[in-house]
Amino acid sequence: MRVYAPLRNVSISFACLLGLFGTFLPALGRAETLKIAVQEPAPSETLIGSHVIAREFELTGRWAERWAARVTSRFAGAQLFGKPMFDMPVPSDPDRADLVITGTFDYSAQHIEVEPEVTRKCVERDGEDNCINWSEKVKPCEQLDQIVSGSVEIIHRATGAPVYQFSDTDITSTVACGAAGPLPSMHAEEMLEGLALQVAFELLPRHEVKPVRIRESRKGLSGADRKLFKRAVGLTDDAPDEACAVFADLLKRNPDQLSTIFNVGLCAEAAKDLDTAYEMYVRALTLNPKLSYARSGLKRIELVTRAEDQYERHFADKMPQ
Repeated sequence: MRVYAPLRNVSISFACLLGLFGTFLPALGRAETLKIAVQEPAPSETLIGSHVIAREFELTGRWAERWAARVTSRFAGAQLFGKPMFDMPVPSDPDRADLVITGTFDYSAQHIEVEPEVTRKCVERDGEDNCINWSEKVKPCEQLDQIVSGSVEIIHRATGAPVYQFSDTDITSTVACGAAGPLPSMHAEEMLEGLALQVAFELLPRHEVKPVRIRESRKGLSGADRKLFKRAVGLTDDAPDEACAVFADLLKRNPDQLSTIFNVGLCAEAAKDLDTAYEMYVRALTLNPKLSYARSGLKRIELVTRAEDQYERHFADKMPQ
């Protein structure tokens, strides 16, 4: 298992700002990126080491079966580094399960008549162009209040003790006027999915492939190396291996050039060489302690390292001795 010094005092707001900034990148011009695969750990240790989950939902109320299917599919699809974490037999088999997952879901809707929508149109004007006669069109309006309530409880089969409990309620109101009224099922599906995602975000690991922008500043490079660096930047999207080879070659002649150091680290991270990536990001931060690119890289490495530790513990009894 790798051990790295923990990254401290990193504000999560930067990640949010970076995400927002990324939304506007197309308007600012093309940004060259490398695709970084990040296996995030499970936020909670609750399920680490448990392998068989039995499904025993209490199907009370409308939509309950869909709720059970959504939640179950999240656990059935949970993986660490591509390896499924749980076996969820069908039909359910509580006798050989480590954990039992149960829950309830209820949906209710109430239709309320509200003030109609009135539109006025001038149909006659006087000589001074003042409207003296109006026509009115009245559309009946209806408000739909929807309430969804979902709960999940995971129980340790051997002891009967709950290891996780979740309960939440979501309420939405929609107003529609005219012949086309609100569509309850569509809104209910969205609300149901939102609650299921909350459970997944609290318990299950996630895998993402993130496009991470390389640094393009050539400050500190000589004329010939500036051209090589520019060429490598241009190759990044379509020929990343070739681009990374150029950055590695540039680093030999320019060991203190910040962009080259960071880009070599990013290339190493993309190739899953986390030891080299960690070394390069720390080196970059030594030159510029405010370099947020490198701090984000260290944070990603920290997440993957935690996921590796969870993998080793979760599958410990399934690994060859």
